[in-house]
Amino acid sequence: MYLNEAEDENDGAGNDMGMERVFEELNTLKGTVDALETRLKETVDSALSREEGLRAAMDVMAGEFKKYVDGKLQRFDEVVTDCLLRRDQRWTEELKRIQSKSRMSWGPVSYSTPSIPAHSSHRRLSADETCPTVPPAAARPPIRMEFPQFGESRNSSDVTDFVEQCENFLTLRPLSDIELMGTLNTVLKGPARSWWLAARSKISNWTDFRKSFLEAFLPMDYQAEIEDQLRTNVQAPGQCLRDFAYDHRALCLKWRPDMTEADMVRRILNACNPRLASGLRGTVTTVEQLVKVGSLIEKDWSNTKDYWSRVQQSHPPKRVGKKNDHGPNRSSGGDVATALGEPSLLVMPVYLRGSKADAVLDSGCTYSLMSHSLWKAIKKDGEILASSEIPKFVMANGQENKALGKATLLFCLHDFHGMLGVHVLADDNLCMPLLLGLDFMSIKSNAALESQATFSELLRCRTNPHCHSPPAGSARGGAATAAEVVQCLD
Repeated sequence: MYLNEAEDENDGAGNDMGMERVFEELNTLKGTVDALETRLKETVDSALSREEGLRAAMDVMAGEFKKYVDGKLQRFDEVVTDCLLRRDQRWTEELKRIQSKSRMSWGPVSYSTPSIPAHSSHRRLSADETCPTVPPAAARPPIRMEFPQFGESRNSSDVTDFVEQCENFLTLRPLSDIELMGTLNTVLKGPARSWWLAARSKISNWTDFRKSFLEAFLPMDYQAEIEDQLRTNVQAPGQCLRDFAYDHRALCLKWRPDMTEADMVRRILNACNPRLASGLRGTVTTVEQLVKVGSLIEKDWSNTKDYWSRVQQSHPPKRVGKKNDHGPNRSSGGDVATALGEPSLLVMPVYLRGSKADAVLDSGCTYSLMSHSLWKAIKKDGEILASSEIPKFVMANGQENKALGKATLLFCLHDFHGMLGVHVLADDNLCMPLLLGLDFMSIKSNAALESQATFSELLRCRTNPHCHSPPAGSARGGAATAAEVVQCLD
């Protein structure tokens, strides 16, 4: 019993010593952890301070680099500016030198005896052997021009012509502002000189003079005057299309300098010969094309009379005797009548989308027309007509019929292929399934005529070369006879 109590005391003392060691180790571990926390905090603070220092250094370096780049750019601008100034100065000196040579070329050629040094072994030239000294600018013959003058004219065209002539002179013979002001003192006469004496103190160059001169001598309604001239200007009989087109274009540009090419073409076609305009509409887009194609058509017109005279000589009309009402014998008076046949329609085989159709060439029809039944026969599945830009068509009987729509088809005539826009009308409004109008002729006016078969159809009406009255029922005049086609091209 006493032994057990002693063992318990020993065990309790051993446990106390173990707990003390544990606490000591825990305290040691706590101190170590605290030391680690302190070092970690110091490390983080050091890293943050180092990052702030790097950022500050980078900001300083960026500012210095920006200043360096700005200084280099400024220096580059100064160098480029100095270079351009030196170039302008060199060009100015060269221009003055050229102008001085140009003015020297206006004076007479001077002759002088070249000086010879006293110690030279060459003999002195006599008076007969003097050689001329020609300025370098005189090697090329100068253009002789006089500055234009302006007097007491009251026409607006004279005012604009004077300004244009002055600009042409200054283009060939540039003058300085001082020289120009002095020249204007001598070329202006009458009321123009009186105006110049009062206005020259406010003018220092050509731009100011041009603006002030036009404001002083052109009427306030000058644009309206040009517009009236443009409205009343039409092609005169016997005037060729080339001269009229160029004059009308110049008038258009004088009225509105920014006028487009399409607008000028439209105005020229509206003012030229209607017969000529009908063959050019929709085929030309520029004035140059209009002049080129129109000149060819005018040439064809001039050759038409010669052509028909040759046809009548080679194929004279048949003459038959007139029968006597009282018997089979002919009258003694020898009455002769010309046998006139029924005018035949010019039927042409045309292939539309692979289908053959007999088309009638109608010189009195402005647009090509197609019956609705023919359209249904050649149209594709689900294909619909586009809207027609022509609201109504005036027929030969005076009635107005509305188009059902418009279609653009690929047609084949002999060896020629092309796209043709046709307007579809109801079957009751057309006497033919397909009428080819002037728009078809304008696409390829020579395609059908160059074919021998088609040309023989044109010569079929050789008994009377004049057009007959077209039958009723076709658009704007009816179907064309063979002679009408040639008359349309005339």
